[in-house]
Amino acid sequence: MKRFLTIFPIAMNVHLIKDVGMIPYIMHKELDYESTLLCYKNDDYSYLEKEVKGLKIVYLKKIFHNQLFDVLLFLLFNLRKYDVLQVYQLSRVNLLLCFFCKIYSFNKRKTYLKLDADDQVLYYLPSKITKFLLKKINVVSVENQTYFDHLNLTMQLGRKIDYVPNGFYDDGVQKSLKFNKKENKIVTVGRIGTKQKATEILCKAFKKFSVHNQDWKLEIIGPIENEFKPFIANYFKQNPNLRERVTFTGPINNRELLEDYYATSKVFALTSRYEGFPLVLTEAAKFGCFIVSTDLPAVKDLIDNNHYGKVFPIDDDNYLADLFKEISNDSYQLEKLSSEFQSFAYTYFYWPEICKTIDKLLWSK
Repeated sequence: MKRFLTIFPIAMNVHLIKDVGMIPYIMHKELDYESTLLCYKNDDYSYLEKEVKGLKIVYLKKIFHNQLFDVLLFLLFNLRKYDVLQVYQLSRVNLLLCFFCKIYSFNKRKTYLKLDADDQVLYYLPSKITKFLLKKINVVSVENQTYFDHLNLTMQLGRKIDYVPNGFYDDGVQKSLKFNKKENKIVTVGRIGTKQKATEILCKAFKKFSVHNQDWKLEIIGPIENEFKPFIANYFKQNPNLRERVTFTGPINNRELLEDYYATSKVFALTSRYEGFPLVLTEAAKFGCFIVSTDLPAVKDLIDNNHYGKVFPIDDDNYLADLFKEISNDSYQLEKLSSEFQSFAYTYFYWPEICKTIDKLLWSK
């Protein structure tokens, strides 16, 4: 049995466990790896058995109170127990960890850097030392075709990069899509009210759209930033007619309940000003939700060049309101594309298939 170690030292929470832990979890469940996640302790992780059953978690001791030194000490005594070392994001610490892994194991261990990139990677100019360290890593992957094409065309990082998108999982049971159970609802999921998520743009667009349509509702899911709460209060004060049509649910950690929101919504909206590859998009695709999003590189891959969704300019609530009107007036197209989109997502964005690609890449280099 091959042994897979994912290092993500920062304190974990349930959302990061679902995101960062998914690759090692699928490697364990579907590809017979023994998978371990190394991180600092944040809570008792009581949800692990339900969310990522079988994924081992090892708590990193804060001996030096320094991320690099704490992990290096762990690897010094434990690296022999693992065959693959995986890290997230391009950083000096992660490069040094991968280099140490190769040197200390006499090049017998595989290393994998998942860039988890956003637009900043397009402007990143690595030093000669960084390029040297990157070349020593077995697999370096990026999540969307735009970054993949750019990085390989320019050789910006001094090496070839592999394309490995993010995905979704269904515990091995694909739920049948029932469009007749979907309602005239737009749903969004994220950290509500942050500058990144631009929730106010969604609210303003829905207000303008609501003047022309009385049937559709908006459901906004996720923890709400304190700074955003005055906006919500003022929004309903100025638009009391929307109190029954716009719902702020707060965070929903129960997977079945959250999936029910996707399953009963026709449209998923993302108004982010910047993103890497948000996993909420693949969850929406899993349930055949039509995607409406800002024009982000990862979105283009998922909606197959505007076939399964529409994009709009960042911060343009007028354009978004017009898209809502256009979409709501074409119920036949929404129904036709829904099951087709789900099939497309299972073909290209299903974690077991993605992890098979990772496995092949690791052992071919």
